[in-house]
Amino acid sequence: MQQILQSILLELNCSSKEIKLYTACFELGSSNITTLAKKAKLQRSTTYLIAQQLVDKRLLYSNGQTYNTRYLAAPPDALARLLESRKRAVGKAILKLQDHTDKLLLAYGSSDVLPRVTALQGRSGLVTALEKILSARTEILLWTNQRSERSIFKQIDHDYFVQSRIERQLPIRVLSVDNPEGLLLLESDANSYRKSRMLPLETQFSAETYIFDNTVITIDFTAEVIVIIIENPSVYHTHQAIFETTWKSLDK
Repeated sequence: MQQILQSILLELNCSSKEIKLYTACFELGSSNITTLAKKAKLQRSTTYLIAQQLVDKRLLYSNGQTYNTRYLAAPPDALARLLESRKRAVGKAILKLQDHTDKLLLAYGSSDVLPRVTALQGRSGLVTALEKILSARTEILLWTNQRSERSIFKQIDHDYFVQSRIERQLPIRVLSVDNPEGLLLLESDANSYRKSRMLPLETQFSAETYIFDNTVITIDFTAEVIVIIIENPSVYHTHQAIFETTWKSLDK
């Protein structure tokens, strides 16, 4: 019987002393502090404090009297209800964690030596990446193939991202694959807080890469949306140098 109670009380986050006191009260029935302390082999002052903790956890009931206070252990059906309540709370916590895993991964501590790499996928991963990009504090550099991007982004999504970036006064320079969709981007530079240049015709790729704030974000549109986020100064500066060299080579 004691082993059964111990396993149940451990699930309810009880300490070893709380388990001792509850078990003693369970066996004795309604008892005062002195009797419980002797049965549980605990000091009287300690027993009083632990009893109050168990009352707060709804594992002991008190008669509420100031003097000659007596305690009664919660019955088995009450333990079952407490376990069920804890199960529901844990279930909700798991769902909340699953819903916010992407954001928590982005907030997870990183090192300047080892890159922090986060892989996301699907629509939720894309939204998380775009929110991070829009939180940039410096100019954004972008490699893009507008044709592959538009296969995923609806026009309303594209316009919302551009408008949000403009409202936050985030400048962006873009190196785009040379295709009709890229030329449309170039034509709207003046109204979009943006500077764009077309890459040579032989330069072809499908993924987008954003470079900003010691961060490199690559979004692959070829099949299911895949997002790779790398946060590291060395990786950032390498990508920045490649972008700047290419940008200058296209300067007319």
